[in-house]
Amino acid sequence: MNTRKLFSILAVTVAILLICTACGGSPTDSVTVGGISVNGGLGGIGGGGYDDDDDDYDGSDGTTSKLSTPKNVKATAESSSSIIISWKEVSGAYSYCVYRNEKSSGDYDYIGMSSDTSYTDTGLDSKTTYYYKITARTLFGEESAKSSSVSAKTK
Repeated sequence: MNTRKLFSILAVTVAILLICTACGGSPTDSVTVGGISVNGGLGGIGGGGYDDDDDDYDGSDGTTSKLSTPKNVKATAESSSSIIISWKEVSGAYSYCVYRNEKSSGDYDYIGMSSDTSYTDTGLDSKTTYYYKITARTLFGEESAKSSSVSAKTK
């Protein structure tokens, strides 16, 4: 294998690692980068994270994120098993984390991330309402407050 090809593979691997861990990802997460989805990320690394009890990133150094909360979040049923979530770009954001719940209140589970301003949630049950919240993340893992909840019902 030549050096150029090895470097390219290493660069892609590092990029996927950064993206997967930005939201505390797990090996089963799907990641969308530049419109390309990759299933089975490289897993999460511990550290600071979002604490549902407040609206700020709980970083390991005790600081809070300066990122704005994602606005204009919309959820639209695409089919009986998928919903598209979209939002307005946040200045300074490197990626966005997507959270889902089947109720409007309570804890929202992290389901994936995107470097774009949309995410397609797939493998859903038909005729079921799902609720979503979005956060913006910096390259260094600082996370904004969660957006307001939006919902959509699969077809």
